[in-house]
Amino acid sequence: MNKTSVWHFTKQWIKRLLVLTLVGGLAALLWFEIEMRQAKGQFTPEIDITDLQALTGEFIIKDIHILNPQGNTMVANQDIIIADGLIQQIGTKLSYPATMPVIEGQGQYLVPGLMDGHVHLNETLNNLWLFVANGVTHVRDMAGDDHQLMLRDQTAQPLWPDVFVSSMKVYDTPWWQVWFRQWAYSRITISHAEQASDIVNDLVEQGFDALKISSGLTPEQYQNLVNAAHEVGLLVTGHIPGTVALEDVLAAGQQEIAHVEELTKVFAREYDLPISQLNPATAAEYLVYVQQRSHEVAPALKAQDIHITSVIWLMESLIQQKLQLEQFLTTVELGYVNPVQVEGWQMKAGWLPGHHSYATSPYWLQTPENKQKIKLYWDTYVDAIHIMTRTLVEHGVEFTAGTDAVTTGAVPGFSLHDELESMVRLGMTPAKALQSATRIPGQWLDRINKTPQGGSVGQIKTGYQANLVILKQNPLENINHTRSIQAVINKGHLLNRSQLDTILHRIKILNNQQRTQDITPYQ
Repeated sequence: MNKTSVWHFTKQWIKRLLVLTLVGGLAALLWFEIEMRQAKGQFTPEIDITDLQALTGEFIIKDIHILNPQGNTMVANQDIIIADGLIQQIGTKLSYPATMPVIEGQGQYLVPGLMDGHVHLNETLNNLWLFVANGVTHVRDMAGDDHQLMLRDQTAQPLWPDVFVSSMKVYDTPWWQVWFRQWAYSRITISHAEQASDIVNDLVEQGFDALKISSGLTPEQYQNLVNAAHEVGLLVTGHIPGTVALEDVLAAGQQEIAHVEELTKVFAREYDLPISQLNPATAAEYLVYVQQRSHEVAPALKAQDIHITSVIWLMESLIQQKLQLEQFLTTVELGYVNPVQVEGWQMKAGWLPGHHSYATSPYWLQTPENKQKIKLYWDTYVDAIHIMTRTLVEHGVEFTAGTDAVTTGAVPGFSLHDELESMVRLGMTPAKALQSATRIPGQWLDRINKTPQGGSVGQIKTGYQANLVILKQNPLENINHTRSIQAVINKGHLLNRSQLDTILHRIKILNNQQRTQDITPYQ
């Protein structure tokens, strides 16, 4: 073979290799894109509810005990007229036309529709039905994109909850990782502090309700983002950057902190107790520090009207999820969760043993000593959150109940009732816990000019949106009674208990049809 033939042969093989590389690369990108779409729930079918006719139009609920606007007592034996999606009239023995549909309250209890202040909706529409079936008529998505904006603005399905949409978190990202991080991790990237104004202006143009801060920002990036948001009136919510002191966050003017946990993470950074030095004595000393700092921080938060979202129950569940997962799975409503989330996929872990997103590193399970140390770590982590929460309550800092659903372990809708129960265990009265999912977030939405399209929510008052829940038992006596749902009214559309049960049943049946792994041991 002469040199010309060798060169020709080499070029042909180079071309073939390039084509194969290109085809292989495109195939890999396509596979990755499909995986991400599946992870978001785009391929999960929605249940059919066209045969479930909600009561709508004008109707009256008679002889029902109504939670007063302050949310601290029940007003007995009231009538309430609903029309055009609003509360039209409240009183005793109201007059009404003979043709008006009547719902007999029979001495049951009427509370505002519940509000979950921290969720991640993804694109599984059945999650919206889970919220509704649990009395949740308003959710705040804390990592939204075009899909969540569409859900917020849609009017075709009035039974779905109202939706508030924060942006995805903004992360410091090297320029050479920007494209991949935006595509693969669904995050907003910033490489230079000077980009802050462009990022914020783009969020405003797209119509987001808030800018979400991540823990991964430089101090300059953080300050520029907050300043830019203030200039255009965009709410700032989210985490506390790991490089920014809490006092600087208070001074910057971030209006909301999205987890109580974010405050205790700051305390942990300040105290700097390595896990290698963690033992019962050093853990106790650290918690004394948390107690002291929490009493310094709580009044400052209240003075500057910084809003807090709770997310307590999920943090409490981490110990079980990490060390007693199979037992934990029997305590949650696993059958209602999208099987894609439960089973996970190649790119992301799910909820089940062997492929669990909160799984503890095998190192910590190798010896009894290691296992005891990791348990002490998470016990201390949660104890700090409890201390901070009790201190917020003691200082009268009002905050909103949030769950982080559908993060691993937090079942949409159901987990809000878990959250309210956690609050009561930490010293809140049932009335105050209920207010954290009704009056407090409703008033806060009004205060930040984010009242839902249909009107103000969170209280039972004339002219307010008719987002209501009929309960069989009084939640002011026992917060568990928020689960005793007899009917849900959303934007003036009433679904009774039988219809809610049908929705839940259909979700479970659909999930079972989509499932590839058996979850019977956990049900």
